[in-house]
Amino acid sequence: MVDMVQKYIPVLFFHILYCKLHCARGNTVKEIISPPASNASVPLHIITVINGNNNIFGYNAIAPVYDAALANAKKTFGFSNVTYTMVYKRGSFLCWEAGAEMLTTSAPIFESIMKRPNDFTVMFAPGCSLEIISLGDFVREWDIPLFSAIASDRLLANKKRYPTVLTFAAVDHNTVSQSVQLLLEKYKWRTLTFFCDSLTQYPALQTYYTMSCSNMRRNLEAYLPVQYVISQLDFDSKSFQDYGYLLRRMQSSSRVAVLFTHPKILRQIMITAKKLNMTNGDYIYLSSQPTQVPTLGTVEWKLLDDHDNAAFEAFQSLIYFNNVNPNWKNMQDILGMSERISETFYNTTIPKSDVENDMAVAAYESFSAFAQIWNDVATRRGQKLTGSAFARELWNRTFVFPSRSMYISENGMRRTDVTFSKLNKTSELFEVAWQFDAISSTLNEITPALAESWYGNNGAPVDVPRCGFHQDLCPEALSGNSLSVKTYGNHAITGVTIGVSCCVIILAIGLFIVWKRRFRHDDKRLWWCLEESLLQTKESLKTSNRSSSCLIVSRSTDVTVRHEQKLQLFGQYDQAVWAEAIAPYYVSPEEITRQKYLRETLNVLKDMNHNNIGRFFGVLPAASLTTLIFEFGSRGTLLRFCRMIGCCLIVKFKLPSYGK
Repeated sequence: MVDMVQKYIPVLFFHILYCKLHCARGNTVKEIISPPASNASVPLHIITVINGNNNIFGYNAIAPVYDAALANAKKTFGFSNVTYTMVYKRGSFLCWEAGAEMLTTSAPIFESIMKRPNDFTVMFAPGCSLEIISLGDFVREWDIPLFSAIASDRLLANKKRYPTVLTFAAVDHNTVSQSVQLLLEKYKWRTLTFFCDSLTQYPALQTYYTMSCSNMRRNLEAYLPVQYVISQLDFDSKSFQDYGYLLRRMQSSSRVAVLFTHPKILRQIMITAKKLNMTNGDYIYLSSQPTQVPTLGTVEWKLLDDHDNAAFEAFQSLIYFNNVNPNWKNMQDILGMSERISETFYNTTIPKSDVENDMAVAAYESFSAFAQIWNDVATRRGQKLTGSAFARELWNRTFVFPSRSMYISENGMRRTDVTFSKLNKTSELFEVAWQFDAISSTLNEITPALAESWYGNNGAPVDVPRCGFHQDLCPEALSGNSLSVKTYGNHAITGVTIGVSCCVIILAIGLFIVWKRRFRHDDKRLWWCLEESLLQTKESLKTSNRSSSCLIVSRSTDVTVRHEQKLQLFGQYDQAVWAEAIAPYYVSPEEITRQKYLRETLNVLKDMNHNNIGRFFGVLPAASLTTLIFEFGSRGTLLRFCRMIGCCLIVKFKLPSYGK
C-alpha cells in the first residue's frame, strides 16, 4: 500500500486539489461505521458512487436500495465491522456527461480509501457504461472490486484492462444481439432495416435505445459467415412524426424492420404501417425493449381509442424482445423496505409508478451476490485477500435470488435470458413464443403454436420477395404492368388519340436520334481531358515522360488512401476544384476511350447539371494516380462528408487494370 501511494502521489494530489477548488460543493460523502463483532476477521469498507439523480438509476432511486441490501446482509450473514461510504455527485447528467464527471468524483473516492488503508474496499456504482469504463481504470490501479448495476458494454469484458469490474446489468445488449441473430437465422432473414429513435423526450431511456441499436448492428455485421444487409433510418420522434416516410423508404429495401423506440412510438409506427398495407403478412417487425423501468410502460395495442382495431391487426406482425423481468411479487418486501428507507432517511417519496424499477433490482442483486461471496471468502484463513482474486470468485457462477436466477460468465459479465413475445389473437395478450437461454446460448420454443402462427397463415415472411423489392425479377410481373386501352364508340376520339400517340412516338424517336448523335460525337473527342495550362497547385507537379495530349503529373502519396486535394482551375472556369483520386495507377486517355462503359460514365457525369451537384470538369490521368476533377465545395466531397458523420456510401467506379 505504501509503494502504491508513493507511486501515485502526483496524480492523487492533483485530484484532491482539483476537488477542493472545483467540486467540493457538488459532492456529498456520507460515512456509516458498524462496530466490529468479537469474531470479525477482515474489516470491510463499502463505497457506493452515484452521479446525478434521475428517477431510474439516480441517487433517490438507487441509494435506498443499497441501504436495504446492506441491512439484509447484516441480518442474513451477520455482517459487522463494516464502514459504509456513499459518494454522491449532485446534478442531472446524460451518460457521457456522467462519464466525464468521474474525474472530479475520483477525488472524494480516493480520500475515503486513504482514511481506511487496512480495510478491504469494495465499490458499487449504478452508472452507465461510460461511467464504469472510466471508474474501471481507477479501481484497477487500487485492486478494488467494482460491482456495476447497469453498464453492459462489451469493452468491460476485457479482463486485462478491467480485472476487477463485474457487471450485473439486467439489460444485456450482448445476449440480446446473440438471441436476435438466432431468430434471424431460423427464418433466413438477412435484409434488415433499423429504425433508430433518438428519443430526446425520454432522456433516461435514451441511452438504452441508442446503445441497443449500435450494439446490435455492430454484432450482426461482425457475425460470420452470414452477411447481413442493414439499412439504418435515424430519427427523433420528439420532432419527427412522419413515420409513413420512413416506412416507404423501407419498402424498397427490406421486409424485416427492427424498431428501437418507446412503446408509445412503436404503436404509432405500427398503426401507420397498417394504413400503408404493410402489415399484410409480407412484413415482420422486431422491437427491442428494456426490462421494466419508470417512464417506459409496456407494449400495448389496446389504449381504448379509435385506433385499437387497427393496432390489434397491426400488432399481429410484431415480435418484441427483452431480457427477463424480475418476479415482482417476490420483490415486494425488499421494494417496500427501500420505500421506507427513502422516506425516513432521504426525505423522498418514491412514486408508485416508479417502484417497479429493474435498475434498482439489479443494484440489489449485485449487492446480494457480493454478500454471498464475502460470507464465504472472508472467513478463509491463511489466504491473502486481493480485489482481483475476489472478483474471480464470482466468475462462471450462477446465483439464485427471489427476483430471478442469474449467471455471471467467465469474463465477469452477467448473461441474461431473452424472451420473444407475440400477440395471441385468442387471448389478445402478448405471450412468450421463444426464449433464449443465456447459459446454453440456444433459442427454444416456449409456445410452439404461437411461434409458428403468422398473419394470413401463409408462413413467416420471406427475406426477399419472389419478384424482388421493385418487381423486376419476374417477367410475368413486368408484362402484367402493360396498360390496357379502353375503346369507345366515338371513333373521332380514338382517331385523335392515335394521332397524338404517333406524334409523341415520332418526336421521341427524333429526340433520341439527336441525343445519340451528340453522344457519339462526345465519345470521339477527349472533352474530359484537362490541359496542363488550366490546372495549378501549390504542390510540385512534374511532367511525366508518357506521351499524351492530356496533363500528366506525379505526386508522392499513399495510394492505399483516397487522395483529395484542392487545386486551382484557370482559363474559362477560373475557380477552385477538388481533385479526387479514383485509381492508384496511370490510365491513358486512349485506354479510357476504348472502354465503352467509361465513356458512358463520363458523359453521365457531364450531363449532371444541378445547383446542388458539384460540376464535373474532367479527368486528370497522372503518372501514379488517375484523378477526377470536380467543382470545389467548402465541405469536401460526398464521400468525405459521409466518412465524417460515420455513414456508409458504397460507390463502384470500375477502371481497367492496365499499368498496375
